[in-house]
Amino acid sequence: MYSIAFTFIPVLLLSLIEILIVNLMLNLKIKYVKIAFKNELTVDFPIILADEKKYLFTNFYVIGTLVTMLYIGLCFMPMPTSTDFVLYITILSWIYLITIIVIICSAVFFNKRLKNIKFFSKAEVVEFFKNSKNSGDIALKYKSFKVLIENHDSPYNRVLQFHQKKLIKKLDALRNSSNEYEKFKIFLDYLRINSHYLNKLQVMDSTLLLIDEKETALSSLEKVIIDNFWSLA
Repeated sequence: MYSIAFTFIPVLLLSLIEILIVNLMLNLKIKYVKIAFKNELTVDFPIILADEKKYLFTNFYVIGTLVTMLYIGLCFMPMPTSTDFVLYITILSWIYLITIIVIICSAVFFNKRLKNIKFFSKAEVVEFFKNSKNSGDIALKYKSFKVLIENHDSPYNRVLQFHQKKLIKKLDALRNSSNEYEKFKIFLDYLRINSHYLNKLQVMDSTLLLIDEKETALSSLEKVIIDNFWSLA
């Protein structure tokens, strides 16, 4: 019967995995975007929003709540004798305590990491959007593109084009709207998903880019992806 208490150990491991996922989410939102678009993003670019901060911490609350609910449920498992029950509760409580300590410590360290990150307010985002939209540096013409690997279509072409179409559809829905904040949130999601494929392409050999059927270096793709948004926004 004591083995039931030890079934809580996988919960501890799952908690650690979930914590790693939270850190990966933060990297996807910031680090990988900066790598993929390193030549195009300015230091004042609102790479992560203040609204997103609370959602990053939601995972820690969810993990802690689920672990506590499971612990309470297992506490009501029937035991043959009171001695067995005491030993069972002792083992279960120690594992639960270790799990909660791990979650709390991870949340504290994660919070310290977030203190070094600039989270942009809605007002800052709107101001950046308006300034960028009115900038003369932005190309107003949408450009089609195709990635070639050894003169053959890249397997990433289809997914890149899918996200271009998805962007067009989302911005069309806001065509008559002046909600710059919502448009910028679409822009961020667009950059994050494209950064995943752009980072993969940048490490491949013999990769070329066709922009409006004209051959150019792959390094131009990050600018095209960004300019295509502004041409549609």
